[in-house]
Amino acid sequence: MTEERRALFKRIMWDYTYTPQEVEAIVQSVGLGKEKIMIYRKVLMSARWYDIQEILSDDELKEALQEEVLKTIWIKSLRENYRNARRILYGEDQFIPA
Repeated sequence: MTEERRALFKRIMWDYTYTPQEVEAIVQSVGLGKEKIMIYRKVLMSARWYDIQEILSDDELKEALQEEVLKTIWIKSLRENYRNARRILYGEDQFIPA
């Protein structure tokens, strides 16, 4: 885990008792469970786009932009911006619509 990634995880999880190592384990786990969705939502809502691209791997970014995660973002304009990014990066046909 890079220092930037560790710092982001620590910053976004300030209101939880997770350590950066526990967050890393959740992000590395298989599947998209409730904890992982929450972590991705916090990343998407708390970090700048270019930082997100540097901190998340390509597979993690693709997973973070799934509709299951995006529908939990309550700021409509931000949610739509990420949907547009997903369309541009991966094409709409790779995702299940809301």
